Amino acid sequence: MSLPSFPKVDPPIEREGAVNQILSSIAMEELGLSHILNAEGEKLQYILGTLPGLSGPAATVSDVLAANESVRSMLETAVQNQLFLKAKMQGALTASPMQGPTGPTGPTGATGPAGGPAGATGATGAAGATGATGPVIYAQQRNVLKTQETSKEIILPSIPFLSRRQAGLLFFYALSEARAMPES
Repeated sequence: MSLPSFPKVDPPIEREGAVNQILSSIAMEELGLSHILNAEGEKLQYILGTLPGLSGPAATVSDVLAANESVRSMLETAVQNQLFLKAKMQGALTASPMQGPTGPTGPTGATGPAGGPAGATGATGAAGATGATGPVIYAQQRNVLKTQETSKEIILPSIPFLSRRQAGLLFFYALSEARAMPES
C-alpha cells in the first residue's frame, strides 16, 4: 500500500487566501442547504394542495403526518449542519496567524524633556439644559403556538430573517413536537 500524494500548489496559498476559500465553501454549503429547505417547503405545499400550478390526489391524515415527520427530520439535520458550519466559520476567523517566537527587546530610547508641574483643577461649569426624551422601547411579544387538541403552549422564537416558507416549516416542526410532548 502506498502513501497518498498531494499535488504541489504553485504559488503556495497564503493564510488570507485559505481563510477566504474556507468561507467560500461555507457559503456554498449554505446555498445548498437553502435549496434543500425550499424543496421541503414545496413538498409540504404539494401534500397540502397549496403548491401553485400543481394538484395531486387528496392527501390523507397519515400522508400529512408522514410528510411532516420527513420534514421534521430534515430540519433537525439542517440545524446540526448549521452548528457545524458556525463552528467551522468561527475556527477559520479566529485561527491565529502563524507567527514565530517574539524577538529580543530593543534598546531603551532617550529620555524626553522634563515637563512642568500639573496645573490646578478648574471650577465645575453650570449644568446644561435637559435633552429631548428618547424613543420608548417596548418588550417584544413572544410567539406562542397553542394546539387545540392538547392545549399545550409552545413558545416559538422570533426570527426576523426567516421567509414565510421557512416559518411554515418551523410551525409544522413545533406542532409535531407538541404532539410528542407528554401531558402535564
